[in-house]
Amino acid sequence: MFKNEYKITTEAIPERVFCLYRIVNKDKEISKKELKNKMIPDDIDEGKDSNYFKYSLVVAEELNLVREEGNSIFINSQINYMETIQDFRKYVNSILIQQYSDGPFFCVTKDIFDANHKVLEYNSVSEMANLVENLETQGSSTMNGWRFWASFLGFGLLGLSKNKKDNTSFIPNCYQFIVDILPLTELKKGTLYTIDEFVSAITPYAQLVLGQSLEKRFNFGMSNALRTMHNNEIIKLEFYNDQDSEWMLDRLDIHSIVDKVTHIIIL
Repeated sequence: MFKNEYKITTEAIPERVFCLYRIVNKDKEISKKELKNKMIPDDIDEGKDSNYFKYSLVVAEELNLVREEGNSIFINSQINYMETIQDFRKYVNSILIQQYSDGPFFCVTKDIFDANHKVLEYNSVSEMANLVENLETQGSSTMNGWRFWASFLGFGLLGLSKNKKDNTSFIPNCYQFIVDILPLTELKKGTLYTIDEFVSAITPYAQLVLGQSLEKRFNFGMSNALRTMHNNEIIKLEFYNDQDSEWMLDRLDIHSIVDKVTHIIIL
């Protein structure tokens, strides 16, 4: 899912992976059989339970949460303890780009953000597979598995599909993702930065949502994120005339920042 050699599945949702981590973390070492028994209730169909556990363990290993040796599963003591699922989200976001930039999740997310308004032409996430390039998708299964993690990590909002029958729709808005990676940068509260300085600071962690930055134009999903952060007083967007540093947002006439931004204050 995150590494190039693994596919995206629907079984390994974030909640299951975090549950697995918490169980292993309690004793630091546990047998694979005992871990499976603790994760999967006895009344779950055997055919399904094997996939739930199998793929959750694969993703937990991909994310360096645990390691498997023989018949035992060990916690990775090198990462900071994560008490809440919000801690887990921040952890994944902190390593996503620097460690998994060639993996399926990264590729799908980047293509969805690069698609801009084209995402609005599709009724559901599964249909959005048509927007994904350079990836051999497994149809709706890949996209449905992707949406669980995309919404959890803060890359967009889920809603009912237009026909209200198939999967869900997805609106790119990486607000929560950008909020999570801001503390990883050297940006300081109360400081006025040019938009060029802001983009340069977040690029090492946010490359997949920035698109073609040489054009100095934010895509639909990133524009949504910046305006949401402005509205929630995480940042303040500013526009001053006659500035060398000027980026275009996706136009929104009803917002105070219609389409141009030159500076950002971290609040």
